[in-house]
Amino acid sequence: MICIKCGKFIDDDSKFCTFCGQKIIAQIDYTGGDLEPFCQNSKWGYKDKNTRDVVVSPKYSAITEFAEKRAIVIMGKIYSIVNENGKELVPFKYDFISEFENGYSRVKRDNLWALLDIDCKQLTPFIYESIGSFVKEVAKVKINGKWALIDKLGQQITDEYDEIFDFENSVAKVKQDNLFGLIDDSGKEILVCKFDHVFDFEKDVAKARISNEYILINKAGVIMTKKGYDEIFDFENSVAKVKQGVFFGLIDDSGKEILPCDYHSIFEFENRIAQVTKFHKHGFVNLSGEKIIPCKYEKVIVLAHDAFAVKSHEGWTCLNSQGKDVSQSDANFESFIKRKKRRTRTRKVILLLSILILLVIFVSFEYSTGKFGLENGVRRVFYAEEIAWEDVMNSSGGNTTSMENYIAKYPNGKYLEHVQVILTNTGLANEKKLWTKSLKENTVQSFNWYIAQYPEGTHTVEAKKNIVWIKIRNSKKVKYFNNFLREYPGDKRAIHKIKQLEWRDVKLVLAKWEAEVLVFNTENMIELTFPEGEFYDFAVAIKNNGKAYFKFTFSEVKKYKESSNQIFFNGVMTRKEYSTGVVLEWYTWASAKRVGSEWKLNEIKVKEKKG
Repeated sequence: MICIKCGKFIDDDSKFCTFCGQKIIAQIDYTGGDLEPFCQNSKWGYKDKNTRDVVVSPKYSAITEFAEKRAIVIMGKIYSIVNENGKELVPFKYDFISEFENGYSRVKRDNLWALLDIDCKQLTPFIYESIGSFVKEVAKVKINGKWALIDKLGQQITDEYDEIFDFENSVAKVKQDNLFGLIDDSGKEILVCKFDHVFDFEKDVAKARISNEYILINKAGVIMTKKGYDEIFDFENSVAKVKQGVFFGLIDDSGKEILPCDYHSIFEFENRIAQVTKFHKHGFVNLSGEKIIPCKYEKVIVLAHDAFAVKSHEGWTCLNSQGKDVSQSDANFESFIKRKKRRTRTRKVILLLSILILLVIFVSFEYSTGKFGLENGVRRVFYAEEIAWEDVMNSSGGNTTSMENYIAKYPNGKYLEHVQVILTNTGLANEKKLWTKSLKENTVQSFNWYIAQYPEGTHTVEAKKNIVWIKIRNSKKVKYFNNFLREYPGDKRAIHKIKQLEWRDVKLVLAKWEAEVLVFNTENMIELTFPEGEFYDFAVAIKNNGKAYFKFTFSEVKKYKESSNQIFFNGVMTRKEYSTGVVLEWYTWASAKRVGSEWKLNEIKVKEKKG
């Protein structure tokens, strides 16, 4: 028997487990073979279905019904197997045991799988990452990330593939290096993995794609089509539509081309026939690819099983499946012609009624607006200029269309000067309105729209200036604003922006560079020159003579303390931009320290001077 605590086999007559000391509940020697599960105090056991006697005491966490005379029992989180008499057949050492299926069960331990037969004999070692159910004589297994097939003896019978799909009628698709092939249920490779894709089988054939061409294969792996197609459609009544370039044809399920790819379209089969089209001409073919009605008619309609209405330049006729004209004898065709005539008459009546309704609506509108009648007709002929002048006077909302029409039609008209004055005033008003809107929006698009409408307008130059300003106003480079000032001198926005950026740059350079006191003269003037370096805003501005482009001069210096080694002063620092003539000023506080025989600037604080 098996210890319910440690899962070890012990002698059947033992009262305690020799491995863990667990007290043993003796198993009943039962041979009835007709058990059913029962639960008591959240534990499960088995009873005889007939006598209701307890055969296996309730000691399991969970159990299953019997399948193939075996049941799975669970103790905690480990599994075992019992036979139909309730006897435990394997130790409790498995993490999972599947129910028996076709005489085999899959067992799991430490995340790996093995195979047991109906006698609980282990057929394979624990080396598989997954084991599938047996299909006939084989099962899929996964090992080291690859898939293979094993037989019922646990022997691997195929090479390893990236993927093995489910079997369908004894054939399964396999995938290796993103290419597809086929194997049969004996593990034999019947189609080498060289296809871009193999589709599902329909009956005994399947589509396969290789190098962007479609072919047909059978379950023996034989290629059935003599050539590749751009596309093979689904089979219907053992016939499939194929495409080559822009043309269509038909093949049967043996791969034979029964209709060459000469047609621009082939419709679905109905009653075993299909309509075909070639160069805007129509006809019919049957499931054998035979041409029932030649493809030479403007329209074709199926009337009955053996009657087709066809239209040529001579009109409608009726043909049977042999191509014979049966227009005089076919009752369906006679009814068809009568319906056509009725529909034609109906369309004509509807067209006439529509014209009449539109005419009534037009006349009613003309009467309601006073623009209909003999008097108005005469007036339009003899007083056309006066009517055009009235349109000008009645125009509103800045619309200049009526004015432009008058000038174009009557270049020497008696109201020409008045119209031109009105047009000029209206145009100026429209321009002013558009300029106000552009200023309010203050975008490149709004100013461009103004320039497009008024290329020689009153504010065109200012609009162009605003466009340039919008594009550079968020720049951190002083040079852009200097260029702007050269083109538009005296612009307060640019001067203020330069002052802001210069102030920022002065603070940065004073924080990063050591300034040197070059001159101490009797007039208490100190000139600071910043040496060359890699600081971007200043390095790009070095003059050809090697001197710093920027010069900062302290004026109005007020000394308030001096010792033998230090001097303190404040004043105004002035900077002149030579190309534009702009002068910028800042309040400054500074101290200098004597080092040997030279003075070194100790500290400079800068604050913008406004106004």
